[in-house]
Amino acid sequence: MENIDYFIKQLEKANYFEKIDKSKISKLNKYNIFYSVREDGFSQRILNYIYTLRISKKLNKKTILLWDTSKESSGVIQHNLNDEDAKIFQNLPIIKFNSNFERFYKLSRGGAIQDNFFYDSKILYFEGENLRDVILEISEIYKSLELNEDIKKIVKKIDQYEYGIHIRGGDMSITEVNLGQGNWRWHTRNRLSINKCFPKESYIKIIEQVRPSNVFVCSSSQDFVKDLSQLDNVITLEKSFENEKLSSTEKFILDIHSLSKCKNLICAFESGSTLKAIFLRVNSKNITPIDFLKINGIYEELSNIIKSQFRILNSPKQMVKRIINIYSSRLYLQFIERYFKRFLKKKIKFKD
Repeated sequence: MENIDYFIKQLEKANYFEKIDKSKISKLNKYNIFYSVREDGFSQRILNYIYTLRISKKLNKKTILLWDTSKESSGVIQHNLNDEDAKIFQNLPIIKFNSNFERFYKLSRGGAIQDNFFYDSKILYFEGENLRDVILEISEIYKSLELNEDIKKIVKKIDQYEYGIHIRGGDMSITEVNLGQGNWRWHTRNRLSINKCFPKESYIKIIEQVRPSNVFVCSSSQDFVKDLSQLDNVITLEKSFENEKLSSTEKFILDIHSLSKCKNLICAFESGSTLKAIFLRVNSKNITPIDFLKINGIYEELSNIIKSQFRILNSPKQMVKRIINIYSSRLYLQFIERYFKRFLKKKIKFKD
C-alpha cells in the first residue's frame, strides 16, 4: 500500500481532490441521474466519467456521459477526437450534444446549469472517506470498463517491460490547448505546468541510468518519441505495432495499457493519461521524474521561485506598469532621443 500513499501525496500537491459537503449531498439527492461532461480530450472525458460514476454508486444514482460532438474545441483539435472514439469502450451510457449550440454552463463558466452536472475533473470524496479506499474504488471502476473486441485483442499482445516512461513534453498542455475556433481565452496564462512537463535531457538521463533494461516510452509529442526511439534500449508503440492501423485514440489507449504493464512507471502525475495507467496498476511502483532523479528539493525551490515571480510579474498592476514603461521608453528612444534631441543640436558649419 506504500505506493498508494505516495500517489495520494502527489495528487494532493496538484489539488486533485475535492470534498463533497453535506449541503452538496442534499442537492444531489434531488436527482436520479448524474451527468459527466467535458469539452476537452478523450482522457479527461473518461476520467471525469469514472469519478462521477463512483459518487453516483455511493448515492444509488445513474450516471450518463455527455459526449460533445463539436469539432471546433481545442480538445478535439489536439487529439484528433471523433465521435466513434466513445465506442472504444463497450456499453457506455452516452448522450451526444454539440457545444456549438448547447451549453451545460450557466452564462459564465462559474458553474453548471444544474447541480447534477459534473465537469471539474476533480476526484470527489465524502467526509470521513479514506483516500486510499477512494483510489482503490476508482481503480476497480476503471478496470471494469470493457474495451471493444478489436482493441482487447491488441492489448493482449502487449509485452511487459522493466520501465515505462510517459513524457509530457509540453507541446499539448502549454500551447495547443489554446487552439480552437472562437477560443478567446488564454488557457495557460496562469498555469505553468512546472510539475507536468520536463525537458528531454531529464528523460535521456533516466533512460541512461536504467540501461540495459528496456524502457517503453510514449509522449504527447511525436517528435519527442522519434528522438528517444533512436536510443538502443527504448521501445515505442510504433515499433511494437507498426503493422496495425490505429486511430489517435486507439494509440492512446494502447499507450496507457503498455504503461500499466511496466514493472516501474516514471511519469508526471498531473496528466490524464498517466492517471489512467496508474489506476490500472495502482499497487505497482509509480514515481515522478523529480523523485527518480533525486532532485526534489532543488526542483521545488526552483519551481517556487518561478511561480512567485510569474504571479508578481503577471498581476494587473505589474502588467499595466510594464506596458506603460515599455511604450514610454519607446516614445523616449524613438522620438525624444532620435528626433527631438537631434533637432536641437547645432548644425555643423563647413567653411566654403
